[in-house]
Amino acid sequence: MARRPSQISDKLTNAGSDNDGRLARVIIAKVNSKGKIDRSTLSTGELLLNPESVDDEKTSNWVANQIPGQSDPVYQWVSGGPRVVSFDALVTRDTSDFLGPVKNNPFDKLADKAINAIGAIASNFLGVTVTASTFTDSFSGPDTSQVGLDLSIAYKLNYFRSLQYPKYEAGRLATSPPIIALYFGSTLSSLRGDPGSDDIDENTDLWVLLDLKIKITKQLPNLAPMEATVSFRFNQYTVKSFASDHFVTDTPYSVPDLSSF
Repeated sequence: MARRPSQISDKLTNAGSDNDGRLARVIIAKVNSKGKIDRSTLSTGELLLNPESVDDEKTSNWVANQIPGQSDPVYQWVSGGPRVVSFDALVTRDTSDFLGPVKNNPFDKLADKAINAIGAIASNFLGVTVTASTFTDSFSGPDTSQVGLDLSIAYKLNYFRSLQYPKYEAGRLATSPPIIALYFGSTLSSLRGDPGSDDIDENTDLWVLLDLKIKITKQLPNLAPMEATVSFRFNQYTVKSFASDHFVTDTPYSVPDLSSF
């Protein structure tokens, strides 16, 4: 299972349109009612591990006109179908550079010494497996009741769930489920927006979340989710119709001449 090496943590950035070639993270951000990026959602909507694959699908509606005497129909383009983007993301905070919530715990060294001293004896003669939790749980007080909760991803899963729900005020519908900005680098298109700016325009790729599936694969002892596979399916939300020049087709580098090989 992929884990992020700690030595590259200072080189990570957000997956905007221009990240200077550095390693980047995907962000699923909300657009607020004023048409700007909700910056409070940038950190919550950030994926620590980027998806391994992305499905990008779109259909076009061509009508076949049957012409008497013609061997084949004449096709006429009528409209474009919805653009659908879907991917699975492994959501976890368990990375290789995670330092843990408790620092300078006086029972850590005690537990290590106790395990070394009696662990083998207990395992061989008593059939008991001795672990660090055997001692830390025994000596922990009320101040250590939250040990391990820094690994919980409950708040991220709740954020993803909130993307499909509207807001109500005084029992009436106030806003529909939020419009979403996907910061995916240049994977989906030449993204015109950037996490450093709150502004979006008619050329910014916007999305709505159609389907969400959460499969929790690991839990903490208190049943808080620690790891989950989250499946997303987005439909593109267009303010106005895009033209073909919305997608930049120029290569950012020179293509080598292979004719001589």
